[in-house]
Amino acid sequence: MGPPCSKRTFLVHALAGEANVPLFEVSRMGADGACFCNGKWIDNVEGLFEAAKEQAPCLIFVDHLDSYCKKAANTVQNFLLEMNKCKAEEGIVIFAAADLHQMDPLLIADFLNGASSDFAANALVLIASDGSPVTGS
Repeated sequence: MGPPCSKRTFLVHALAGEANVPLFEVSRMGADGACFCNGKWIDNVEGLFEAAKEQAPCLIFVDHLDSYCKKAANTVQNFLLEMNKCKAEEGIVIFAAADLHQMDPLLIADFLNGASSDFAANALVLIASDGSPVTGS
């Protein structure tokens, strides 16, 4: 997808608009588990996914996922766990943009290697700053 400021957020907004589905845009994750989404704080990641399930089909977008890995590692892990619990028929598609060089490789590898059978249907798309997608081993 390219370097910073290459319109990843714009792309996800366009996808949601074209699909005519709600977009849950996570702009901050706190160490306490809270997420700042669509202009308001949600107490925890589980609450984010509950809201998404209620409004599905929908998109969830987390930009700068890498920036939360050190400050809010538990929140990122909870996000990945909740994403992994989603079933294909729930209609939640998840996008995350990250600089992979700033992320813990074990966090990504553990998640991808333990992904549920619905992983492909949920389509967590991690985009590296150099444009290379993340794939499981």
